[in-house]
Amino acid sequence: MWLLLDRIGIYKLDPQKSAFWEKELDAHPGVPDTYYEVKHHKIVDDPLKFDMIAGFQNFDNIEKGDPLAHENDELIEAPTYGRIFMPLYQKKGHDGFLIIREVPEFWLKLSGYLRKSYIHEYLKYLPGVTETGTGSYEVDLNIARFLVKDIFHLFGYRVTEKDEHTLICHKR
Repeated sequence: MWLLLDRIGIYKLDPQKSAFWEKELDAHPGVPDTYYEVKHHKIVDDPLKFDMIAGFQNFDNIEKGDPLAHENDELIEAPTYGRIFMPLYQKKGHDGFLIIREVPEFWLKLSGYLRKSYIHEYLKYLPGVTETGTGSYEVDLNIARFLVKDIFHLFGYRVTEKDEHTLICHKR
């Protein structure tokens, strides 16, 4: 809050206090200060039968095939590379872990531009895309096969699966 007040000119901090609060905000100095996308979300059936392999910390880099956990006495390996993120409530919920990746600045800027533009109004004309309401689309994956989730994410849409051949995309 002090840094915010300093930045907008309401209350001027001296350089020492400003440096102190900057350091306080840097909770994970080895973690890039950027946006992340979830590439894999491990959902567990029974949290009591799921155990992470010891030694992982949030934001550790992992490679595809790295052993991560055991569920029902079966080894779970990383299905993709990225950084691991583990919920604090693993034993209380059904979230085992997430594998996340940094979103490059280029894609963030492009997405920001596209979300403000009128171009998203033309999504309904893409093959396999049907408008189902204001800011809502259904996508037939038998027709629209390539980069569907990525394209809709760029325009600011949340994408969920209706079934194995259909996606629902709605504006956030």
